[in-house]
Amino acid sequence: MNQIKRDSSHSCFLPLLILSLATFQNLVNGSFIQIKNEPISTIHICRAEPDTLTTTLCRKEKQVRRKPKVPRHPPRYWSDIKSVEQELRSFWTSVNVPMDTHRPPAIPSELLLNYFERHDLRYAIAHNGGRQALASWLGTTVIPGPWKLAVKTYEVQTLLNPNNTAGRALSPTQSPYQRTFSSMNISDRVNHHADNIKAKPHLEQIHDQHHHRKKSKGFWTQERIQSELYQYLEEMKVTLGRPSVWIPRLAELSDYGKDDLKQAIVRKYGPRWNKVFCTLTPYEDWRYFESQLELFLELRKYLVTYHNYTIAKNDESSCDSSQLVFPKLLDIQQKSPRLHDLIMEYGGRKIVANKVGISYASTATSIPTSSSSSSSSSYSNLFQGMSYGNFNLDFAIDLLTFIRNSCMALSCFDSKQDGTSTSIVMPTTQELLRKGKYDLVDKIHRFGGHENVARRLNLSFDQIEAQIHVLATPRISSITVDNK
Repeated sequence: MNQIKRDSSHSCFLPLLILSLATFQNLVNGSFIQIKNEPISTIHICRAEPDTLTTTLCRKEKQVRRKPKVPRHPPRYWSDIKSVEQELRSFWTSVNVPMDTHRPPAIPSELLLNYFERHDLRYAIAHNGGRQALASWLGTTVIPGPWKLAVKTYEVQTLLNPNNTAGRALSPTQSPYQRTFSSMNISDRVNHHADNIKAKPHLEQIHDQHHHRKKSKGFWTQERIQSELYQYLEEMKVTLGRPSVWIPRLAELSDYGKDDLKQAIVRKYGPRWNKVFCTLTPYEDWRYFESQLELFLELRKYLVTYHNYTIAKNDESSCDSSQLVFPKLLDIQQKSPRLHDLIMEYGGRKIVANKVGISYASTATSIPTSSSSSSSSSYSNLFQGMSYGNFNLDFAIDLLTFIRNSCMALSCFDSKQDGTSTSIVMPTTQELLRKGKYDLVDKIHRFGGHENVARRLNLSFDQIEAQIHVLATPRISSITVDNK
């Protein structure tokens, strides 16, 4: 201890080291004794119940590729002029426009092809030299590009017929637009994206409603942008159950009718706008944290349902999960597709199994040493024998749940006034003891300490806390052994 006092670089660790040693001493004895001349020892600590999620998680939906309207054609299909003529004829037939079988079909304009999402025909026309060249080869006409000229043609007039269901949404005075996701209203977007989004009544308004109440020049000042953004974050805290200190993506602002705020942020701050709000948590950070917590919850749910896994209670001694065997991906894909997607997102079955301390094979096989072994065999045995140390799935869920509930208790307005960072970090021993989390403190020490657990869960950690654990480990271990 005298060596620590003489070293100026470790002098700041002395009060915290004394507190940590006393904390683990009293943790083993089952009581808490106040330390004299230590201001932080006056905190009243009580044993807390296990943390549970107060809200639903903000799930990241899997991106699904939209199926094409027409099947893919074989190579060099569009190089045949007869194939192009056949597809043009089928296009007009699909929109209920009868064509003369003895005359070649007219070539539709870019507006019509975009509206009906026939991008294959757009490629075919460009591949054969454009509309004018294709029209000269086929001996046909071209639908004019301007809509006021196109409505005078026979094909478009038939399409605009009130009895034609294909062109019921078209107008003879307004040009058609491309039907994309951006043209959906807010209620359709909410139903399309997530099942756990609880839409507010004002979200049912049209996406482009801000055009009807255009703001005057100079309206979007820096103070107003921050005020509107923080107000939106507090509203989403109630609507989505997401902490208000987590920055959303700009696309989300448009989805919830805040496109004017989005445009103001882009004009004022540019693409690196989230660097301005440095006291809030960036999207990439909390998205990784949120999906990882969902992965652990889905994995435990799967193990409980199909493998008779028992969730450890708060007062039970938690052991490592190495006795479990990680399920096969084929079974997971059939029974829980969402869990399968999360496992693949976080590196695959073997990486996730090592991360949570679960064996991924019933019997370990040795790594082949023969140089004649195939590459597939070497790859299959790549992770054999690799271990990150003992760990527990329930402990990981409890710790991440505690961190998320702590973020939910914060307010973006408070972080703005205080200027303190709201990053997702590994809680220190003092923070856990203030909340009465004796079990988490004990398990953090059991599974390698503050830094080891933080690195395992990809969390930022406190350097001082990590060094305190290194200095106090021998003393803490002796205390634990003596009091057993």
